[in-house]
Amino acid sequence: NLFVYDEVQNQHPLIHFALLFQIGRLFIYAVVILIAAERIYDFRKHSDFTELVMAITGIAVFELLPASATYHFIMLLFPFLFLFRKANRDQRIVLFISFAAIGTLPVILQKLIPENAPILFLFYRLWLMTIFWAAAMVVLKRISKKKISIP
Repeated sequence: NLFVYDEVQNQHPLIHFALLFQIGRLFIYAVVILIAAERIYDFRKHSDFTELVMAITGIAVFELLPASATYHFIMLLFPFLFLFRKANRDQRIVLFISFAAIGTLPVILQKLIPENAPILFLFYRLWLMTIFWAAAMVVLKRISKKKISIP
């Protein structure tokens, strides 16, 4: 919505350029899908391949999903738990904090951020989900370096 005028949600777009919006969205889809594919490839010989692929796919899908209601993120719990089981203590802390923030911070931010704030500040659930996705991809990359494979 940074690049598309909307009478209610975005009266002052950064640049009114709908094509740039479409290009940006396709770029984000490509980045998320390529990183997810790389992580899946990293785990192709891992003993817990199925669980890790379900975590990677689930988290990537929720990163791309336009739905942002709190109850949608309940379904993110399963991929989170698959990944959480494979993480070490420090990684679990990062994952838990970033996951918990998706459900708790919007309630607080909704009261702190005024409705007429710049559009970048209004999509806090998207930013929180992106932080969780990035944290999960970093944790997965580190897990993949352990080289636990099927004999």
